[in-house]
Amino acid sequence: MDYESIFAYDLNHQLALLAFHSPFFASENYVEKQNMTLYEFTFFLRVAHGVRSVILYVYLSDCFPFAKKYQLPNVIQLLEQRLIFERHFISFKTIFAYDLNHYLAFKLRGLKSLEELTSILKLIGIQDMSGEAMKQCVKFFIEH
Repeated sequence: MDYESIFAYDLNHQLALLAFHSPFFASENYVEKQNMTLYEFTFFLRVAHGVRSVILYVYLSDCFPFAKKYQLPNVIQLLEQRLIFERHFISFKTIFAYDLNHYLAFKLRGLKSLEELTSILKLIGIQDMSGEAMKQCVKFFIEH
């Protein structure tokens, strides 16, 4: 057996496990061309299965969109927890795009003034925010 056939065999088992957590993979007609490299996709699968290792910041930009696309909120939550724990920087645009409400609260605690949040919200726009994110920002405005 060559490496590609071993990977394809292993990938089928990995996708079967993901089908348990996401209706996206449960479809029997699921066929998709991967936009990730083999290593990036392997990293994503490890995170999707709950392996708690050091998060490689380089691959986060790939993990969040795939977790949202594949309907795996537990992966987004796990990544969010690790980002808070390791104090990685993420833009407010990413926070709002993937509903990282715990990370938003973490970031809001670090802001010093209303002007900082106002300038951020003007750049990003509130139409991209979830209701929960809006509530947190209103709370920040009231408290400061």
